[in-house]
Amino acid sequence: MSLVAVSSAAQGGSLVEAATATRPYTRTSSLPAPTMHLTGHSGAVNAAAFSPDGSWLATGGQDTAIFLWDMSSPTLAHNAVLSGHTMDVLQVAWASDSSALASAAADGGALWDVETGARTKRLRHKGVVNSVAAAASGAFAALTGSDDRTAALWEPRCKEPASVFRCPYQVTSVAMSPDSTFCFTGGLDEVVRAWDPRRGGDVPVFTLQGHTGTVTGLAVSGDGTLLLSNGAEGALRTWDARAFCPGGERAVGVYGGLVHDPKAQPLLRCGFSPDGESFVAGSSDGVVNVWDRQTYRLLRQLGGHRGGVNEVAWHPTQPVLASASDDKVVIVGELPLLDEE
Repeated sequence: MSLVAVSSAAQGGSLVEAATATRPYTRTSSLPAPTMHLTGHSGAVNAAAFSPDGSWLATGGQDTAIFLWDMSSPTLAHNAVLSGHTMDVLQVAWASDSSALASAAADGGALWDVETGARTKRLRHKGVVNSVAAAASGAFAALTGSDDRTAALWEPRCKEPASVFRCPYQVTSVAMSPDSTFCFTGGLDEVVRAWDPRRGGDVPVFTLQGHTGTVTGLAVSGDGTLLLSNGAEGALRTWDARAFCPGGERAVGVYGGLVHDPKAQPLLRCGFSPDGESFVAGSSDGVVNVWDRQTYRLLRQLGGHRGGVNEVAWHPTQPVLASASDDKVVIVGELPLLDEE
């Protein structure tokens, strides 16, 4: 597979490259080309997330900027930049109606109006905000996790958080169940905790133990039944995330194949496919990994980056992945049919 330059986007000078197959190839998405390389960030790209309606891709990184890439554009041009952070953007999360965005950064969290590009609210912690998640349905609510050893649930119209969850160590990853039944946190102590979003405190509803490294990423399946966690020891784990767990044993599976750089200590994220049957995670060796949930097989290892892959986002309606990397590049590409790889 070779790369050819397709165009240079008018806004921001973003270079878009497309992969052209050297043999017959069945297209699986509406992307202008099977693979597109998006440039414009001037530092490592830490975060990537598609809007729930699939219209936008938001990315953020070391250059403190959040780019909004137009998925309907022939060049996937970034025609909006959200400016206001003064330190690294570490993660972004969309409101369920795609009208707003939440961000986590080294200088704190924020809420943004996507249409105007304005920052509408600061999400204040006493330390670096490492992670952010948003409610998948209903009113916009954002969950943040911080080095100040707390996670906080925020509502746009309230000055103070609706709930604060106090943890014994720094919080490095957060997630919310789709129906907002639970808020989940993972941290430096290698433990995942489930919290009742209606009340704060320091006593979780339940805890999940099994990782032997910092929990760097969390994600919940679309039906809310499974929680996925990424541990710095190089393992992904799945857990029963339902309020009532038959038999009481929440550990479901363990998946390997990814690399965490112990020196850089990256916050590598993870995520489910829309149907919940596969999941993805980046890796310090520059590879995008795709696993099959049922068979535990590592289905794909996708290259192309020249630096560690920090986050991989799955498009909500198409077999398209976006990967954010230390090499300052975002790769957006469609997944080919397995029998054509």
